[in-house]
Amino acid sequence: MNHDKDSRELLDSSEPSGALVPVSKAQLRDEGETEFSKEPQTLVILPVKNSVLFPHNVVPVGATEQWGHEALEKAARKGTMLGIVAIRDDASEPLRSSDLYSYGTEAKIIKVIRFPDGTSGAVVQGTRRFKIESIQSEVDRPMKAVVEFPVSEAPEESLELAALERGLKQLIQKAVSLSPNIPNEANIFI
Repeated sequence: MNHDKDSRELLDSSEPSGALVPVSKAQLRDEGETEFSKEPQTLVILPVKNSVLFPHNVVPVGATEQWGHEALEKAARKGTMLGIVAIRDDASEPLRSSDLYSYGTEAKIIKVIRFPDGTSGAVVQGTRRFKIESIQSEVDRPMKAVVEFPVSEAPEESLELAALERGLKQLIQKAVSLSPNIPNEANIFI
């Protein structure tokens, strides 16, 4: 996959500002497509409020400050990853490293969206979780951190696990069908 070409296409979009963004499967990262380094890496950190990104999820994120907008656009242009980290509820201004949770998710930018007020956001896909080992500078923006990628062990497949999954899906489907506020079409996401 040519990240530079894809990133340019994302930035040169003819989408109107603030429009919903269609995402094709080709734009999403396949699990087997990339060999991930297990070594610690330095990532630009994009703090987000009231949101948590998980690996493989595709979500919109917004930057609250000018340096965040610049970090989004630069990462999209270069095809580099960002670190998305949730901000604690009791965060101070200006933001310090102690205001961030110690775990975050590495993310690939799928599309940058520019809004009429001059701000920007992005649609990102989480790739893998990380633990912040150290913040390189509390003052410089964008904030950069040395991160380590813990190994996640998937549970072994078993009849018990399969039965629990089926039972959980059935309970969620029943909750969706009984709730007047959730459309039945939500079942396709279960």
